[in-house]
Amino acid sequence: MLALAAVAALVPTPALAVDLCRTVGKDWVWFGEHVALSVDYYVIGRGDRTFEVGTGLSVNGSVWGSTQKAKRYLEVTAYGAGAIHVRKVDEGENFEVCVGATKLEVIGLCGKVWAGYNDCPAF
Repeated sequence: MLALAAVAALVPTPALAVDLCRTVGKDWVWFGEHVALSVDYYVIGRGDRTFEVGTGLSVNGSVWGSTQKAKRYLEVTAYGAGAIHVRKVDEGENFEVCVGATKLEVIGLCGKVWAGYNDCPAF
């Protein structure tokens, strides 16, 4: 039960989905983790600069998941457990990028984990 409570604690809520701005360079910059059925993120950068967004796991400085490149604005959907990272793609100085979440689909633990049981625990 404690492990399930820990997983539930990692699920972001709309109240916690606040814009987060950070300076990005050539290396991946972490913006946050998620454990959810899906999370829709938006990413805003400088209009004249190209950035890359990665969702999934980060292993040894590499993002294992989906990546997309964009200028100015990008919407991306992440699934399951992982994180969102951003880095610059083009040459030039580091620049600021902001990330926020617009939609969250939570994992229904009772329906998925305890399917077939009549006594689903209350969380």
